[in-house]
Amino acid sequence: MADFTAVALRRIWGTESIVFWTERFAYNSSGDVEYHGIAARGTAASASAWLVERFTYNSDGNVTLIDTAVVDSVWNDRATLTYA
Repeated sequence: MADFTAVALRRIWGTESIVFWTERFAYNSSGDVEYHGIAARGTAASASAWLVERFTYNSDGNVTLIDTAVVDSVWNDRATLTYA
């Protein structure tokens, strides 16, 4: 998990311990992770409670950018979220 993700989790929920989280992954057509989501354990994919990251890859398949959506995003809306 990237350092900024751990910092965001600590700021939101007061800890970065993975024991309390659920994670989701969505993959692109190449089988690479395109989206990664983290929320409190038991959070529904339709709930506004996710920290969602979007991965961008170069032509060699290396990660070139990891963008994060606003906190309290909906996992199901990951393709249409605004990332920065």
